[in-house]
Amino acid sequence: MSVRTTSWEWDGERTDLHDVFSLLWGMNLRVRDVTSVGLLTELNPAIDIDSEVYARLLVPLQAGTLSALESKEYFKALGRESFAVHDLAQAVLGLMPLEDPSRAAGATYKPEPRWMSAVKRNLRLPDWREYEFRRRTAPDWRAFTSTRRGVSVVELGRRKMDVLRDAFSSYRPRTADAADHLAFRTDALVNAVPNATMRRAFRLLAAVEGETRGPVTIPFESHVVVLGRKTFVALRQPCGAGVFEQSRTVAETERVARDDVFLRTETYTWRTPLDPSRFEELVGEILEREPGMHFIRQIGATNEPDDGRDFMAEWTVPPSGAVVEGVTDGMPLMQRRHVLVQVKIRGRGVSKQDMPDIRDTLEHHRCSGLMLVAFPNITAQFANRLLALRRSGRFWIDWWQRGQIEQRLRQHPDIVRRFADLVTVNRP
Repeated sequence: MSVRTTSWEWDGERTDLHDVFSLLWGMNLRVRDVTSVGLLTELNPAIDIDSEVYARLLVPLQAGTLSALESKEYFKALGRESFAVHDLAQAVLGLMPLEDPSRAAGATYKPEPRWMSAVKRNLRLPDWREYEFRRRTAPDWRAFTSTRRGVSVVELGRRKMDVLRDAFSSYRPRTADAADHLAFRTDALVNAVPNATMRRAFRLLAAVEGETRGPVTIPFESHVVVLGRKTFVALRQPCGAGVFEQSRTVAETERVARDDVFLRTETYTWRTPLDPSRFEELVGEILEREPGMHFIRQIGATNEPDDGRDFMAEWTVPPSGAVVEGVTDGMPLMQRRHVLVQVKIRGRGVSKQDMPDIRDTLEHHRCSGLMLVAFPNITAQFANRLLALRRSGRFWIDWWQRGQIEQRLRQHPDIVRRFADLVTVNRP
């Protein structure tokens, strides 16, 4: 996907058009949970100025809500979803229809608004060749772009920004502090932004508006955009799934270390025999909170035939607790997978006789991963079989036993309270 205008449609130099339209497009796809894109800038090949944006490419890097589609259907659906940015631009900017043959008004770089001096001072720009600035009347904006610094400041005015913020009002990501980053999650996509980048964006926004009350932050793979009351600021910064997983891993390590200090004396007593239905509910509650979990659903009731599955999940598989050196050679550590979840309770341990056809079951359900929750444990012989299957490189395989379940209960004491009929905590 690309943004490229021509002189037939717009007079003058068009860096601001390529910059603003590509940012709007990227934001709209992210807010709609369709994909998180990376923006690639193509400079003007005809001149030796590295501040002029000749075109922008948009590269989808997270599949989002379209992840279940095959490649051909995926790109068709992505095209349909992308067309929504046309309606957004019309609503926000009041652009003329594309079929209108009349030409848009040209752009000028003078006079610069008062906030430009504050922005340039903040960025320590020594030279006018370090940035582009354009004032337009159609569309009506004042746009600053520095490709070298990866900064865009676009003043649309209060009315247009009200329309834009209203168009994005359904965007309500869940956020959390994680290892000097702010992590974002919606139903299908994840991102993370360094705290230092957030502070920088707020400073630039304050340089234009004088305050930063109620900003809306929209990260995608290559940028983070902060919407103010009359302005939006965009900073080029890796904010994608890889950054999210790195910050998640660090945060998880820190949390486990804290739990080991503060909760290491807690033990648990389980009711015997366990109610299989309630135990599956407990497992489902824990899995829903696992890092990287996008979607999980129970398949039927506990006592019904489940065709070899208890839950089906879409899961960006985390490396912690699932990686053994040499086991995953040649396999990506972070990958969104369809994962089959089986829950087994056996007094003497879950054995290979309880799951005789693992590979056939995974292939039947078109899954690339298996999570086995075995209470209280699995047999040594069965563990060796699972390890061999994992080493084959075809599937992601992991299992939890009683110890891994209790480790997660320490992290989520509210689950213990809700399932007091199954498990109680013992404190010294």
